[in-house]
Amino acid sequence: MQIELSLQIAEQIEGEGIGAIADLLNLFLERKTQWVSKSLEATADVTYESAGTVTQLAAGRRKAFNLAVAGDEDGAVQVLRRAIDTVTDSLLKGWCLEELATYEHFVDPIAAQKTLAAARKLNSGVLKPQIAPARKKLAGPTVQGKAAAEYLGALYSDARTMELAVASLFDNVTWGSNLRQTEPKSKSGSLGCTLGSAPAARKRKTGTVDRTISGLCPRGSMPS
Repeated sequence: MQIELSLQIAEQIEGEGIGAIADLLNLFLERKTQWVSKSLEATADVTYESAGTVTQLAAGRRKAFNLAVAGDEDGAVQVLRRAIDTVTDSLLKGWCLEELATYEHFVDPIAAQKTLAAARKLNSGVLKPQIAPARKKLAGPTVQGKAAAEYLGALYSDARTMELAVASLFDNVTWGSNLRQTEPKSKSGSLGCTLGSAPAARKRKTGTVDRTISGLCPRGSMPS
């Protein structure tokens, strides 16, 4: 009702400028008689439910809080978990699980972090858990990058020396299919090691990864 009254007043002062808005605000803030009377008339027919409705979640949160205050954190966790099971909205459930993790931390910190991780999956706005992400098996380009890092780390003592050496290596390579046949094997081999692709190149050359090709990665420093 009050919203309808506000819309009616907005229509009346439409296009009248900031002065009309200021006068209306003063009328409201000073609780002038005409405004109070009109507002009461708009809400006179409003009725409320005779019996209030309390959700299971609200009751569970209140009971869990009271238990936690009394020192029964374990009981608070159990009560709140049962209440959260009644929630169907994902975002709301995420917030509730974050609250559950707060109580659970006093009982089982590891379980609390797992609860927080589950909450994060439902709602990205909750706190991030401290659980480290699962390690992924190295594959594809990651293996090549690891090989290049190991080779360069063993060959150069500082980043600046490595930067100059790699720049020089690329400067000395003659690009073009007709001229590549005349390039020394040491150049292409060093380039392969720098890019972390020497093991693959060596396998293509010999059919095995156990033999060492002269002119490829230096013996003892080539990543396996």
